[in-house]
Order: sequence, then C-alpha cells, then structure tokens
Amino acid sequence: MRLMVLSDLHLGHPGWDGFGEKTIARARQLATEDQIDVLLFNGDICDPSNEKMSLEFGLRQLLTIPADHYLWVIGNNDIEFVMTNVNDIRKYAEALNKIAESMGIKVLDFAPVRIDGIGFAGSFGSYDLSLWQPPRVKTDRHPQTFAALSQEVESWYRKNLGISYVDLFLHCQGQLHRHIEDLKRNVNKLVVTTHVVPSPKMLLYGESPDYDYQNAWMGWDDEVRTKFPAIHDYPEVIYQFCGHTHRAEKILRPGLAPLINVSGHAQPLLLEI
Repeated sequence: MRLMVLSDLHLGHPGWDGFGEKTIARARQLATEDQIDVLLFNGDICDPSNEKMSLEFGLRQLLTIPADHYLWVIGNNDIEFVMTNVNDIRKYAEALNKIAESMGIKVLDFAPVRIDGIGFAGSFGSYDLSLWQPPRVKTDRHPQTFAALSQEVESWYRKNLGISYVDLFLHCQGQLHRHIEDLKRNVNKLVVTTHVVPSPKMLLYGESPDYDYQNAWMGWDDEVRTKFPAIHDYPEVIYQFCGHTHRAEKILRPGLAPLINVSGHAQPLLLEI
C-alpha cells in the first residue's frame, strides 16, 4: 500500500506565502506520477482567520490529489469552523463527518477504517493540561506558565464549550482506544494518528522562556499509563503520526512503531506499508 500523509496546510493563511497551496500542488504532481492508495490528512486544512476559507473548499483541494481512499483526522482549526453549530463540542466528529461524507472522505474521529487488511484509527486527541504532569521542559518559568495557562484555558473551555478540557481529552482518547480495540479484532496492522502531539520529546521549542507557553500548550506524556494504554503499547501499530506543531520530527523507538510528526515543510510524506 502506498500512503501519502499531509498535515497542517492552513490554506489561506495570510502569513504563510501559499505554503498549503504549494504543498497540495506538489502532492498532486507526485500522485500523478505514482498511484497513491491512501491519502491521510492529519488536520487543519484551512486557516479560520481567513473569512474567505471554508472546510468544503479545503477538502475539495485535497480531492484534487489523485488517490483511491481519502482519510481525515480532525485538527483544532477544523473544529473552529463548526463550533457555533454544535451544542456539545464532543459531537465535533459527527458534525464534520456530515461535511466530509458527501465528498467521499472518511473522518477517522468518527469511525475507524480498514483498507486492504490495514486498520486506520485517528483522533483530534485534545490536550490534557491537568490530567498528568506537563512536559518536562528546561525553563525555570514553566511551572508558573503552566498554572496560568491551565486557569485561562479551563475558563475558556467552560465558557465557550460548556465542558472542561479534561472532559474533551477523555472523550477523544476514550473514543480512539475503542476504535483501536475494534480494529484489532480483524487486522494485525494498525496506523494510528492524532492531530496533537503525544510525546513531550517533540515539544522542546527552545530554552528561552519565550517558548514556555508553547511547551505547556500541547502533548501528553505517552509513558504514563494512568487512564489509557500508550498507543505504542499496541503491538499491531506499525506507524504513529501526529501534527499540530508545524515542525517535522521523527522519534524512533526500538522494537516499536516510529512516531512521525508530518506538520513541517517537508511534505508530503510518502510511505510503502
């Protein structure tokens, strides 16, 4: 199976000099030269700050890349497009699936997918921010920054969404692991992807306190088994993907599936699986 992975294109972003549009053009050319079986998009198709953008427009651009199957994992910016249309943010997958389904795109947050004996499971992922310890960064200011962000973000979630970020995290993770368990009954190879980053090793932007807030904002420690198994504990997982940080990273784990962040400039990612 030939797999193409894209993430965080932010079409219409005013400060990105057409990065998303150029990446889609490059992906389209590669897919024309060599058939793509599965196109996996890992979230944040359009930039919500651009009022001319819509999810439908962004998804139509993805469909210009020739592929047999199109899969979509929801990003935080994708959710922003439907937040005013749902009375419970935990229903984001259903709302976005209604848009994608009519276009022939499968939303992994809504349901897992099996293609040629390989299972695909995915989720937005959400942030923890209070469930477990934040990433252990090197700056002295981190504890204070983390505490301030926790209060600020918790207040925003409850005001705008009616739930806490812990509620959303538990919802996303619970659903993802249920999908993994469902797939395991029928396949022995899994590709698992989340929009947000599951490892603090990818979050060290720098040692300056200026970067501190970004480290507190994203990721959960995938070495801690408090609520759910770490994704890499599933022996069926052959690849694990993420995005969100706008950086390309790869963590190799001996004997385990690699964790690849595909949200940087080196896109698209092409793999034979």
